[in-house]
Amino acid sequence: MNKGIFFLLTISLFFLATSCRTSKPARINNMSEAELLDIVKQEDLKTTEGRTYRLTSLDVIEVEVFQEPELSKKFKISPLGTINYPLLGAVSVENLTVSEAEAKITKLLAENYLVDPRVNVIVSSTANRRVNIFGEVKKPGTFSISTDEPFSLLATLSKAGGFTDIADIKKVRIVRRQSGEETIIKVNVADLINGKNDEKDIPLMNGDIITVPETWL
Repeated sequence: MNKGIFFLLTISLFFLATSCRTSKPARINNMSEAELLDIVKQEDLKTTEGRTYRLTSLDVIEVEVFQEPELSKKFKISPLGTINYPLLGAVSVENLTVSEAEAKITKLLAENYLVDPRVNVIVSSTANRRVNIFGEVKKPGTFSISTDEPFSLLATLSKAGGFTDIADIKKVRIVRRQSGEETIIKVNVADLINGKNDEKDIPLMNGDIITVPETWL
Protein backbone atom coordinates (compact mmCIF):
# COMPACT_ATOMS: atom_id res chain seq x y z
CA MET A 1 0.00 0.00 0.00
CA ASN A 2 1.22 3.51 -0.79
CA LYS A 3 2.74 5.02 2.40
CA GLY A 4 0.90 8.33 1.86
CA ILE A 5 -2.48 6.61 1.61
CA PHE A 6 -1.66 4.45 4.64
CA PHE A 7 -0.80 7.57 6.65
CA LEU A 8 -4.04 9.36 5.69
CA LEU A 9 -6.09 6.25 6.52
CA THR A 10 -4.45 6.01 9.96
CA ILE A 11 -5.15 9.68 10.72
CA SER A 12 -8.79 9.31 9.60
CA LEU A 13 -9.34 6.29 11.85
CA PHE A 14 -7.79 8.17 14.78
CA PHE A 15 -10.15 11.13 14.44
CA LEU A 16 -13.13 8.82 13.92
CA ALA A 17 -12.34 6.95 17.14
CA THR A 18 -11.84 10.23 19.01
CA SER A 19 -15.17 11.63 17.84
CA CYS A 20 -16.93 8.43 18.90
CA ARG A 21 -15.47 8.66 22.40
CA THR A 22 -16.68 12.26 22.80
CA SER A 23 -20.02 11.95 21.06
CA LYS A 24 -23.30 12.90 22.65
CA PRO A 25 -24.59 9.33 23.19
CA ALA A 26 -21.64 8.59 25.47
CA ARG A 27 -22.56 11.60 27.61
CA ILE A 28 -26.21 10.58 27.71
CA ASN A 29 -25.31 7.04 28.75
CA ASN A 30 -23.64 8.47 31.84
CA MET A 31 -26.67 10.49 32.89
CA SER A 32 -28.97 9.53 35.73
CA GLU A 33 -32.65 8.78 35.10
CA ALA A 34 -33.61 12.09 36.77
CA GLU A 35 -31.30 14.04 34.44
CA LEU A 36 -32.75 12.32 31.38
CA LEU A 37 -36.32 12.99 32.50
CA ASP A 38 -35.44 16.65 33.04
CA ILE A 39 -34.10 16.90 29.48
CA VAL A 40 -37.25 15.28 28.11
CA LYS A 41 -39.43 17.70 30.09
CA GLN A 42 -37.52 20.74 28.87
CA GLU A 43 -37.69 19.52 25.27
CA ASP A 44 -41.45 19.03 25.63
CA LEU A 45 -41.77 22.66 26.71
CA LYS A 46 -40.15 23.73 23.43
CA THR A 47 -42.62 21.81 21.26
CA THR A 48 -45.81 23.19 19.75
CA GLU A 49 -47.69 22.08 22.88
CA GLY A 50 -45.17 24.01 24.97
CA ARG A 51 -45.93 27.14 22.95
CA THR A 52 -49.48 27.05 24.27
CA TYR A 53 -48.42 26.55 27.89
CA ARG A 54 -49.86 29.34 30.05
CA LEU A 55 -47.34 31.05 32.26
CA THR A 56 -47.98 31.34 35.97
CA SER A 57 -46.35 32.96 38.99
CA LEU A 58 -42.99 31.46 40.05
CA ASP A 59 -42.32 30.02 36.58
CA VAL A 60 -38.82 30.83 35.31
CA ILE A 61 -38.54 32.03 31.72
CA GLU A 62 -35.72 33.13 29.43
CA VAL A 63 -36.35 36.08 27.14
CA GLU A 64 -33.98 36.26 24.19
CA VAL A 65 -33.85 39.29 21.88
CA PHE A 66 -31.84 38.81 18.71
CA GLN A 67 -28.55 40.78 18.79
CA GLU A 68 -29.57 42.47 22.06
CA PRO A 69 -27.62 40.72 24.85
CA GLU A 70 -28.56 43.34 27.46
CA LEU A 71 -32.23 42.54 26.88
CA SER A 72 -31.74 38.76 26.87
CA LYS A 73 -32.14 37.56 30.43
CA LYS A 74 -33.72 34.96 32.70
CA PHE A 75 -36.69 35.99 34.87
CA LYS A 76 -38.75 34.47 37.66
CA ILE A 77 -42.38 35.50 37.40
CA SER A 78 -43.38 37.28 40.59
CA PRO A 79 -46.38 36.34 42.78
CA LEU A 80 -48.14 39.27 41.06
CA GLY A 81 -47.58 37.64 37.67
CA THR A 82 -45.00 40.14 36.38
CA ILE A 83 -41.36 40.21 35.29
CA ASN A 84 -39.12 43.23 35.81
CA TYR A 85 -37.86 43.70 32.26
CA PRO A 86 -35.12 46.17 31.24
CA LEU A 87 -36.47 49.39 29.73
CA LEU A 88 -40.08 48.24 30.19
CA GLY A 89 -40.30 47.80 33.96
CA ALA A 90 -43.04 45.49 35.28
CA VAL A 91 -44.57 43.44 32.46
CA SER A 92 -47.56 41.23 33.26
CA VAL A 93 -47.19 37.78 31.70
CA GLU A 94 -49.28 35.54 33.97
CA ASN A 95 -51.86 33.40 32.17
CA LEU A 96 -50.36 34.33 28.80
CA THR A 97 -49.21 31.54 26.53
CA VAL A 98 -45.53 31.49 25.60
CA SER A 99 -46.46 32.81 22.15
CA GLU A 100 -48.62 35.57 23.65
CA ALA A 101 -45.81 36.62 25.99
CA GLU A 102 -43.44 36.84 23.02
CA ALA A 103 -45.93 38.98 21.11
CA LYS A 104 -46.50 41.30 24.09
CA ILE A 105 -42.79 41.91 24.75
CA THR A 106 -42.17 42.36 21.03
CA LYS A 107 -44.92 44.99 20.79
CA LEU A 108 -43.70 46.89 23.87
CA LEU A 109 -40.10 46.96 22.63
CA ALA A 110 -41.15 48.01 19.12
CA GLU A 111 -43.28 50.90 20.37
CA ASN A 112 -40.41 52.97 21.79
CA TYR A 113 -37.07 51.18 21.77
CA LEU A 114 -36.22 48.79 18.93
CA VAL A 115 -36.89 48.47 15.21
CA ASP A 116 -38.36 45.08 14.31
CA PRO A 117 -37.29 43.26 17.52
CA ARG A 118 -37.09 39.46 17.33
CA VAL A 119 -38.11 38.02 20.68
CA ASN A 120 -38.02 34.40 21.79
CA VAL A 121 -39.40 33.18 25.14
CA ILE A 122 -38.32 29.84 26.58
CA VAL A 123 -39.76 28.22 29.72
CA SER A 124 -36.82 27.16 31.90
CA SER A 125 -38.82 25.71 34.78
CA THR A 126 -42.42 25.63 35.85
CA ALA A 127 -44.17 26.02 39.18
CA ASN A 128 -47.09 23.86 40.22
CA ARG A 129 -50.51 25.37 39.61
CA ARG A 130 -52.86 25.88 42.55
CA VAL A 131 -56.65 25.60 42.68
CA ASN A 132 -59.00 26.10 45.63
CA ILE A 133 -62.11 23.90 45.92
CA PHE A 134 -64.85 24.77 48.39
CA GLY A 135 -68.33 23.51 49.19
CA GLU A 136 -69.86 20.10 48.75
CA VAL A 137 -66.85 17.95 47.94
CA LYS A 138 -65.43 15.25 50.17
CA LYS A 139 -62.00 16.84 50.59
CA PRO A 140 -62.23 20.64 50.14
CA GLY A 141 -59.04 22.68 50.19
CA THR A 142 -56.13 23.95 48.10
CA PHE A 143 -54.69 21.58 45.52
CA SER A 144 -51.31 21.78 43.81
CA ILE A 145 -51.37 20.47 40.24
CA SER A 146 -48.05 19.65 38.61
CA THR A 147 -47.47 20.48 34.95
CA ASP A 148 -47.52 16.82 33.94
CA GLU A 149 -51.07 16.35 35.28
CA PRO A 150 -54.34 17.23 33.51
CA PHE A 151 -55.43 20.75 34.48
CA SER A 152 -59.17 20.63 33.93
CA LEU A 153 -62.31 20.88 36.03
CA LEU A 154 -63.23 17.18 36.20
CA ALA A 155 -59.64 16.05 36.77
CA THR A 156 -59.21 18.53 39.61
CA LEU A 157 -62.56 17.73 41.22
CA SER A 158 -61.49 14.10 41.36
CA LYS A 159 -58.57 15.15 43.57
CA ALA A 160 -61.14 16.49 46.04
CA GLY A 161 -62.61 13.00 46.39
CA GLY A 162 -65.72 13.72 44.37
CA PHE A 163 -69.00 15.24 45.48
CA THR A 164 -70.99 14.80 48.68
CA ASP A 165 -74.50 13.37 48.56
CA ILE A 166 -76.06 16.83 48.80
CA ALA A 167 -73.93 18.55 46.14
CA ASP A 168 -75.74 20.43 43.39
CA ILE A 169 -73.44 19.48 40.53
CA LYS A 170 -75.56 21.41 38.03
CA LYS A 171 -74.51 24.74 39.55
CA VAL A 172 -70.74 24.50 39.99
CA ARG A 173 -68.92 27.82 39.65
CA ILE A 174 -65.37 28.70 38.70
CA VAL A 175 -64.22 32.08 40.01
CA ARG A 176 -61.29 33.42 37.99
CA ARG A 177 -59.31 36.59 38.66
CA GLN A 178 -57.25 38.09 35.84
CA SER A 179 -55.67 41.55 35.69
CA GLY A 180 -57.73 42.71 38.65
CA GLU A 181 -61.03 41.57 37.15
CA GLU A 182 -63.18 38.71 38.40
CA THR A 183 -65.00 36.34 36.07
CA ILE A 184 -67.52 33.69 37.11
CA ILE A 185 -67.97 30.62 34.93
CA LYS A 186 -71.09 28.54 35.62
CA VAL A 187 -70.79 24.84 34.79
CA ASN A 188 -73.33 22.04 34.72
CA VAL A 189 -71.01 19.18 35.70
CA ALA A 190 -73.82 16.64 35.18
CA ASP A 191 -73.80 17.54 31.48
CA LEU A 192 -70.02 17.25 31.38
CA ILE A 193 -70.08 13.79 32.91
CA ASN A 194 -72.87 12.59 30.63
CA GLY A 195 -71.43 14.23 27.52
CA LYS A 196 -74.71 16.04 26.94
CA ASN A 197 -74.85 18.71 24.21
CA ASP A 198 -71.22 17.95 23.30
CA GLU A 199 -70.13 19.60 26.54
CA LYS A 200 -66.34 19.43 27.02
CA ASP A 201 -64.23 19.50 30.16
CA ILE A 202 -63.27 23.01 31.24
CA PRO A 203 -59.56 23.94 31.24
CA LEU A 204 -58.50 25.68 34.45
CA MET A 205 -56.04 28.47 35.21
CA ASN A 206 -53.69 28.95 38.11
CA GLY A 207 -55.50 30.46 41.09
CA ASP A 208 -59.02 29.43 40.05
CA ILE A 209 -61.56 28.96 42.83
CA ILE A 210 -64.14 26.19 42.38
CA THR A 211 -67.31 26.25 44.47
CA VAL A 212 -69.85 23.43 44.68
CA PRO A 213 -73.15 24.50 46.28
CA GLU A 214 -75.56 22.45 48.34
CA THR A 215 -78.79 21.17 46.81
CA TRP A 216 -81.82 23.02 48.13
CA LEU A 217 -84.69 20.63 48.77
